[in-house]
Amino acid sequence: MQAPSGTVTLMFTDIEGSTRLAQQLGEGYAALLNDERQLLRAAVGEAGGYEVDCRADELFAVFARARDGVAAAVAAQRSLGARSWPEDVQLRVRAGLHTGEPALEDGIYLGVDVTRAARICSAGHGGQILLSQTTRDLVAGEADLKDLSKLINYHALIFPSFQNPLIRGASRQAVLIPTMCTASFLNSGKKSPPTYRANRPYGSKIRRRKSYSGTS
Repeated sequence: MQAPSGTVTLMFTDIEGSTRLAQQLGEGYAALLNDERQLLRAAVGEAGGYEVDCRADELFAVFARARDGVAAAVAAQRSLGARSWPEDVQLRVRAGLHTGEPALEDGIYLGVDVTRAARICSAGHGGQILLSQTTRDLVAGEADLKDLSKLINYHALIFPSFQNPLIRGASRQAVLIPTMCTASFLNSGKKSPPTYRANRPYGSKIRRRKSYSGTS
């Protein structure tokens, strides 16, 4: 599958408390991580997504449509929640999505949109799905495709069996999305993350990550 370009939705996931889990499970952590990756990859693949990279407990995927990215995130959370994990572990994965037009050069996604998607993921709790304003509006059918520069608030996606719905420091202002009969959003009231230079590879201020290259 070829890496999508142009207007895309970027999704990052990671495991909350991964260091603690690794210490708790010891050698068993590798098996848990492999199972978690398989569930995430299944959800991404079924939604028509493209896996860009997977390192440690993090996964980065890109979707041609915002709705597909949200569908993948919801499917992943449901699969993870339904799975029985060893030693009664409660595996909690957070996901963050943002829609924009990142540069794609030699299979590497670059620019502020990649950074924003990663920061949105890191703003959440395990078990949450956080969306940027742009992604939320696209899913709701409210966005102008020519206006992808706004990232005003974060929104937490609520779905059946969803737990721990509050974003860190969030206010409980619900925004119902009529086109998604089982979902609503919580407006966090947060402002946009810091702006990074668009020509700078992803990762300058986020855990020293580097830019991501696509995998075939």
